[in-house]
Amino acid sequence: MTRRLMGALGACSALGLLASVAVAQEAKTIQVATHYTEEQAAPLLECFRAYEAEHPGVTVEHQQTAYGDFLQTILTSRVGGTAPDIYNVYSVWVPQLAAAGTLEAPPQEMADFITQNYSPATVGAATIGGQLWGVPTELSVYALVYNRKLLEAAGTTEPPKTWAELREIAQKITRTNDQGNIDVGGYAYGTSVAEGVHPLYSQMFAAGVAPFAEDGRSTNLTSPQAVKILGDQAALFADGITSNAITTDNFASGAVGMQISANWNKFGWQEAFGDQFADTVGVAPIPHDEGPGGRCSIRSSGRWIRPRTPRTRPGTSCATSARRARTGSPARGG
Repeated sequence: MTRRLMGALGACSALGLLASVAVAQEAKTIQVATHYTEEQAAPLLECFRAYEAEHPGVTVEHQQTAYGDFLQTILTSRVGGTAPDIYNVYSVWVPQLAAAGTLEAPPQEMADFITQNYSPATVGAATIGGQLWGVPTELSVYALVYNRKLLEAAGTTEPPKTWAELREIAQKITRTNDQGNIDVGGYAYGTSVAEGVHPLYSQMFAAGVAPFAEDGRSTNLTSPQAVKILGDQAALFADGITSNAITTDNFASGAVGMQISANWNKFGWQEAFGDQFADTVGVAPIPHDEGPGGRCSIRSSGRWIRPRTPRTRPGTSCATSARRARTGSPARGG
């Protein structure tokens, strides 16, 4: 999976403050582990070089691990005592990692920075049971993504605003082969749990109803809006407008007309469509049938966070951590 870094200036500020409390016991090196490729991490690497220039003698080392292997790498590195100073982790993993005692809560200095510079919704997404975990780094914005050329071939240049319009356009786009199988789908769904749940939640927000109650103890999954959304989804399959053979992965090959996707997919589509990207890929608000509409759907997808290891023992002060990072002085008793 590929993700684009966003908010480079904010990332530099947040990472710089977090790096100042990262512990490097003997070596003057701060190790930062992510699942970004070098190309994706280019803005982040600029932050590293800027931090090094401001802190002579300190080196920031980028450790890259493929997304599919990253969670296991985090778990095994802690057990093996080889954890880096800072991780950029997928937010879905944080409850598991925090419950296992793998992560270090941010010091008060960092917590104050986050609450003062991030929106309440973003801070809330990084908080579990009243405890803030790490610095939010990525926001996934869900929207209707469509293939401009397929919509034009279907007789329209405007994306749908209602689900009824989406269904009508998707039906015109869908093409089947001689065996009756769909070659080009007017609409597509993903195959993973996340690819099913996230678009559903996004559609609920667009329709003006949150997936969960305010107290977090119940859901709105049986609300009239949620029931209608699921019914409309099922109808696309029942009426042959989409199928399990055509998924969101096929969008990059030009075989999907529309789908609900997050903004971080853009990098892959740019690679797939090349100089035709702008002429092929369009983005629009999620269609709904609830009048003027509801809310945009944004998810906190990642965050900087420190592992709890012998290198980052509980009780280590911010000042002590920063001094060690600058001077390379070992921890007492270490």
